[in-house]
Amino acid sequence: IDSDPIRARDGATLLTNHFINTKLLMETRKHEEMVYFFSNKLEELEQIVAEQRSQTVAITSNRMLEMPSSAAALQDRLQAIDNQIDQVSWRLIQEQDKLFSLRAFSEEPDLNQGVDHLYKLPLAEMQFGEDLVLLLNEYETIRQQYTDSYPRLQTLAVQIRQVSERIPPVLTSNIERLQMQKQEFTTQKERVVNDMQQYFVASQRATSQLSDFSIYEGLQAEMRVKLEQAKMTRDIGIQAADQFILLDNAVIAEEPVSPNKVAILSVAFLLGVIFGIVGSVLAEVLDTTLRDASDLPFDKPIIAYITNG
Repeated sequence: IDSDPIRARDGATLLTNHFINTKLLMETRKHEEMVYFFSNKLEELEQIVAEQRSQTVAITSNRMLEMPSSAAALQDRLQAIDNQIDQVSWRLIQEQDKLFSLRAFSEEPDLNQGVDHLYKLPLAEMQFGEDLVLLLNEYETIRQQYTDSYPRLQTLAVQIRQVSERIPPVLTSNIERLQMQKQEFTTQKERVVNDMQQYFVASQRATSQLSDFSIYEGLQAEMRVKLEQAKMTRDIGIQAADQFILLDNAVIAEEPVSPNKVAILSVAFLLGVIFGIVGSVLAEVLDTTLRDASDLPFDKPIIAYITNG
C-alpha cells in the first residue's frame, strides 16, 4: 500500500518475484539435500552389501572345506556306524556267553553234569570245537556202555577238559578284539556326531549370513529407487519456474481506490433512515403522556381539565 501508484506497482512486482525466487531456491535446496542424502546412504549400503557378499562367500567356502559331506551323507554314515556297533555288541554278548558257559563247565567237578554247559555252545563254529565235538560224542557213546571207572572214559574226560581249557583264551582274545572294535566305532560315531553339530552350526551361520545379505541387498535396491525418484524430482524442480503463472500484472490505478464518497454517502443515508424509523417507534412506545380522555386506563368520570395555558 503506497500513495504513489508507481511505487505500489513496483513493490507488488518485487514481492512477486521475490516469492517465486525464494520458493524455487528452497525447493532446489531441499531436492539437492535429498539427492545427497540418498547418494550417501546408497554408497554405505553398497559397501555393506559388498562386505556381506564377501563374508557369505568366505563362510560358504570354509564350510565346503571343513564339511565336505552333506547332511544326508553324515546321517547315512552315522546309521552305518550304529549298525556296526550293534553287530559288534551282539557278537560280544555271544562270546561272553560262550566264555561264561566254559567257565561254568570248568568249575563243575562232575563231568557228566558239566557236559550240559558244553552242549549249549555252538561248538562247530568255535576254534577247537570240532575236536571237542568228537570227544563228546565218543564220551557219550562209551558212557552208555561202561561206568565212570572205565579207563577210556576217564581218558576222554581228561581230554575233554584239556581241549575245553584251550578255548577260553581264544574267547578272551576275541572279546578284547571286539571291545576294541566297539570302542573304535564309538569314537567314529562321536566324530560323526561332532561333524553333524559343526555342519548344523555352519549351516545356521550360512543361513543367517544369507538372510542378512538378502536384507541389505533389498535395502540397497530400495535406496536406489529412492535416489532415482529424488533425482527426477530435482530435475523437475529446476523447471519449476514455468509452474508459476502471474494472473494479473501490477498496474497503475487511474482513480484512487479510497475513499469512495458515493458508497460512503449512500450507506450513511440508508443507515440514517433506518435508525430514524427505529427511534420514532421506540419513542412512541415508551411515551406515557396523557393527551385526552381516551388515554385514561380507568373508566371514571372527568371532573376537570388542565390546559396548556
